[in-house]
Amino acid sequence: MTNNELLIAISDVIDRKFKEELTPLKDDVQTLKGDVQTLKDDVCIMKGKIQILEEDMQSVKKEQKRINFIIENELRTNIKLLVENYLPAARRYEQSADTIEAIRMDMDVMKKILRKHTDELQKIS
Repeated sequence: MTNNELLIAISDVIDRKFKEELTPLKDDVQTLKGDVQTLKDDVCIMKGKIQILEEDMQSVKKEQKRINFIIENELRTNIKLLVENYLPAARRYEQSADTIEAIRMDMDVMKKILRKHTDELQKIS
């Protein structure tokens, strides 16, 4: 074998070895490219979902502001009016509770007396 033939044979062996070694690497690179593309697709989907969430959050914030406005301007005013009207009525009730109880007791006594008188009148007649 001549030097040229030896060099060609060595070159062929090296080429085969490179092909054997590079083929799995190429396959791995192709797999990685596919994975990267899948990740890119997933990121695009996530961006769309995040956009929807941001829009929903804006809607929730607007609704919260509206509700806060209603609470501040309508409910507090109405509650204040209720309290202003309820407290005097409650105080009047407290003041008249003793009187009402006394009237009830008097009524009970009057009922007993009326029954007694009715019974006596029935005995007489």
